[in-house]
Amino acid sequence: MAVWRLVVPLVLVMLGWGMLVKGALEYFGLSRPVLDTQAKALLFGVLLVGLFIVGLILSYNLAALFYRATRGSPRVTVHQSDRRSLAVQPLMKYQRIGLILAGGGAKGAYQAGAMRAIWEFLEDQGALDRVCMVAGTSIGAWNALFWMAGLVRPPTAGDESAHESWWRAIKPERILDFDWYLPLVRNHLARATPWRRTFQRMFVECEPVRERLARLLVPRRERGERVGGSQAPLHFYLTRSNVKRGLLEFTTNSWDVADMKRTDARTGTVKAVVDPLFYQVLDGTDPGGALDELEEAVFASMDIPPLFPFVRIVDPIAQEDEWFEDGGVIENLPMMFGTQIEHCDLLFVLPLNASFDAEVNHHSILARLSRAMEVRQGVIERNAFKQAYLYNDLHKATGKPQVTIFAICPAEPLAVGTIDFHKPREAGAAYRLMYEATGKELREGFGSLTPEWIRLATVGPKGERKYIEDF
Repeated sequence: MAVWRLVVPLVLVMLGWGMLVKGALEYFGLSRPVLDTQAKALLFGVLLVGLFIVGLILSYNLAALFYRATRGSPRVTVHQSDRRSLAVQPLMKYQRIGLILAGGGAKGAYQAGAMRAIWEFLEDQGALDRVCMVAGTSIGAWNALFWMAGLVRPPTAGDESAHESWWRAIKPERILDFDWYLPLVRNHLARATPWRRTFQRMFVECEPVRERLARLLVPRRERGERVGGSQAPLHFYLTRSNVKRGLLEFTTNSWDVADMKRTDARTGTVKAVVDPLFYQVLDGTDPGGALDELEEAVFASMDIPPLFPFVRIVDPIAQEDEWFEDGGVIENLPMMFGTQIEHCDLLFVLPLNASFDAEVNHHSILARLSRAMEVRQGVIERNAFKQAYLYNDLHKATGKPQVTIFAICPAEPLAVGTIDFHKPREAGAAYRLMYEATGKELREGFGSLTPEWIRLATVGPKGERKYIEDF
């Protein structure tokens, strides 16, 4: 129904505009007998095209106004976190565990199901408290919030978690408002107003969840305080693309990023591993302000062009406005935060495009554009696995710890595509499919993983599992 709230008013206003234009032309006597020269006919054609464009813009804006007025409020389900830690710990050899979440729009429903299976696996093995980091891009940043807030597993057996409930209720009206549009003035069509309202209701206004997120925010270390003096129990990294500079930036709660140094092989000088211009650390001294900045970080990471307007974030060093869009524009699978930054020895990696075989569509422009985007993101994700191989090779040569990777991804054909936020039933089925398939893969295949052998399990529409190893 959400789409029809826009389409029906748009069509009706366009019809009304057409009748108004027709009446005006007849009133002023602009009919075929008057168009007695080629120049007049051409001028009349230009006039009609101009009137059509004006009518289309007017109709869209009025339809967007009707949509915003009738959209309603997004449904929100939330519950308190209940983390359990058991005594039996067969994963004892892994001390630094990380979670890497790719972007992929509505395909994040598959990712959400896999996340629950991983949470329960770690919880059952007593290893949940050793998850030291989570990194997310685009919809992966949104899914990361649920992990950070402890809303991945349902509070009681047989219930839905807040995470699953959100995905089972997705609708365009719960995600976006269609905005005013003016040619050459605005470069977007919608705003994430209802989605931001959901963020506030779930992660800010719900006191237990707010407190849990606030515990992840630590105050800025004073000058001279020892490294590691203020430690968050879980580091998060949420990526975004700087529009002006064309570079990947991120928001984190880890002050340790600033302490990471490296020696330049050419000059011998000591430099920061990560340039301070490329990241923002949330300061736990002001939890309310930090949560506001967390909201901006999440929605900057999910700023799908050209659907949403750029997100403005003030540069913490230059104190100037900078503009950002979707992190997937540059890096769709931020695995480097788990390897080069956090040096994890076990990563759970959840790509959404690494298996992207599909039938060729010769008829739809939208399908062609979507296909180009998914292939590009898939190639980026494949490259992330190649970088992980290189990371392990270098660490093996220098005697440093390597990283073991558990990776699983939905395979084509998909019930939910990147832009299918209008398919709540299919999203629920995708969630359940990946939850069950990931659980089986963890039970049956996890024990055989080694740093020397990286493989990606893919899950077909009936739960069948295959493997990609040619990175």
